[in-house]
Amino acid sequence: MNPTISVNLKLVGEGSYAQVFKYKYEFYNKYFVLKRAKSGLSEKELKRFRLEFDTMKSFNNPYILEVYSFNPQRNEYVMEYADFALRSYIDKHNNSLEMQIRKNIGLQIIKAL
Repeated sequence: MNPTISVNLKLVGEGSYAQVFKYKYEFYNKYFVLKRAKSGLSEKELKRFRLEFDTMKSFNNPYILEVYSFNPQRNEYVMEYADFALRSYIDKHNNSLEMQIRKNIGLQIIKAL
């Protein structure tokens, strides 16, 4: 995300280390996620947050969400947006998933490894 471009961030999740915001980048007409480390984290926690980004950045796999850029001044990074987590999808549709869909999900998980 270009820091000179203003976007409306919508908080969509939060964990012990970071807040997760969704926004629409009008130039691409596409949604992205901004993951921002919480203030007050220790240096060790910030290094862990950066390692999370670096690890995800090293993947080149269509079955793993892509991360794009890290802003060390703001301790945040931009990544691909997904409507929901795989676990949420399975929990919601578990009783109605056909065997072929289950196999496809399993194969995609294996390919991501």
